[in-house]
Amino acid sequence: MNIFDNFMKWATEYGSAIEAITTIIATVIAVIGIVLSCISIQSSNVANEISREQFMYSKSRDHENEIRAQAVLVSAWMITSDVDTSGDDRHLVVNVRNGDTQPVYDGVISTGAIQGAAPELFTGEYAVPVGTIPPGEYQVTVPRPPSGMGIRFNASIGFTDSAGISWTRDAKGQLKQIKKHPYEFFEVPLPVQEFAELSPVQKKHDSGVDSQLDGDEELG
Repeated sequence: MNIFDNFMKWATEYGSAIEAITTIIATVIAVIGIVLSCISIQSSNVANEISREQFMYSKSRDHENEIRAQAVLVSAWMITSDVDTSGDDRHLVVNVRNGDTQPVYDGVISTGAIQGAAPELFTGEYAVPVGTIPPGEYQVTVPRPPSGMGIRFNASIGFTDSAGISWTRDAKGQLKQIKKHPYEFFEVPLPVQEFAELSPVQKKHDSGVDSQLDGDEELG
């Protein structure tokens, strides 16, 4: 075999090797492309799933806020004690507020402990049914629960909103939807014989403003 034949043989083998390497590289690139495409599709699917979950969460929150829209505007808080004519401190004065433009129904006012060893909700004889609570702010008296060292109380309220959903706001201010009717939840004896009177709260005007108004009237 002469030099030319050796060269041709080498060139043929070298060309075949180059072709094989080129084929391998092309295959690797194709595989990498497929892998990257799969990763891209997976990332897209993950992003779509996250978007869908965020949308559903937002929709759920909007629905929850819509359900709670009226209930969040209803509250009750303790003002002071009301001493009866015998001198015994037997009652507590509670402010009740319905900040919505529509009334709520089946209202019940009671108390609960926010500190100390006492029930978080007093029911039965300590729960006072008030019935319909119109828009506005009112006061009502409720029985004072048994007290003890270090016990602090606040008002709690139960009611049914205009959509027929029952709620309770406990002594710590937490609003919760309940499955029971408010009278049943607060263990009010049925049928209700008498509803406590809600007395509208009279807003006090600032004395300085009143004086200024009086002065303006005199000047006029």
